[in-house]
Amino acid sequence: MSDSHSATFGVIYRFLGFQPPVQIDGVGSGLFSGKVIPVKIKIADYYGNPVTDATARVYFTQTTQALEIQATAIQSVIVDTGNLMRYDATLDQYILNWDISNMQNGAYNIRVAMGEGEKCAVGHWAPVMIQKSGKKSTTTLALSFPALFQIKI
Repeated sequence: MSDSHSATFGVIYRFLGFQPPVQIDGVGSGLFSGKVIPVKIKIADYYGNPVTDATARVYFTQTTQALEIQATAIQSVIVDTGNLMRYDATLDQYILNWDISNMQNGAYNIRVAMGEGEKCAVGHWAPVMIQKSGKKSTTTLALSFPALFQIKI
């Protein structure tokens, strides 16, 4: 006797974390002032082997807003286009050179989602701070410094 059924399954990768220079648990620079933030991640299969054929996309949100936006690559080439990360076989990691040239100064969160139900990096956010000179900041921070020395006449 035979019977036929259908089922839906999803692939969940092991998220091994964001790679430098993005801040990881207090380690890394976290502060960016140029035109690009290289967003890098590592993922593995159940056995810890690198996954080379995933569809990883980068999203970001300003910490003061709930709206999530697709990141844009600095170069529009087949391997680094839109918000799709490319796989670097040399370092077994995915990378997207995020174009921040038109971004406002401020605090942002970066998230990477996978095409297979986009469940890989849920809950894995990387905080970054963009601080470029000549751009108006969305947050003003007032600092006061004590007098470092006094001159007596």
